[in-house]
Amino acid sequence: MDIEKISQLARLKLNDQEKETLSKELNSILAYIDKLKESDVREAPPAQGWSASGGEDFAGAFNDLREDEVPPAQGGSLPTGQAGASGGEDLVEASPEKARGFIKVKGVFDVQN
Repeated sequence: MDIEKISQLARLKLNDQEKETLSKELNSILAYIDKLKESDVREAPPAQGWSASGGEDFAGAFNDLREDEVPPAQGGSLPTGQAGASGGEDLVEASPEKARGFIKVKGVFDVQN
């Protein structure tokens, strides 16, 4: 397995120890998958509540949905009323750094030109 290529595609900077650990873990996962492929499951009953055909086997299953509720602000973290009541302006206003109406945060990607 080419850990160098995988780490490059995932944009991960790995040291030698991390590469060795990742290589062992991925090889272990692939070996387990190979073992599963050897299993004869032709006579096994289908899993309860699962269907490979897109859901027709869900006898009586349903999603228990509820209406979304906006809870009141807790601990005075926002200056007014309810969290999100004004479309986010309160959150932006309460943030320590802002730019052009948005919350300014530290960059998370190492952008190289």
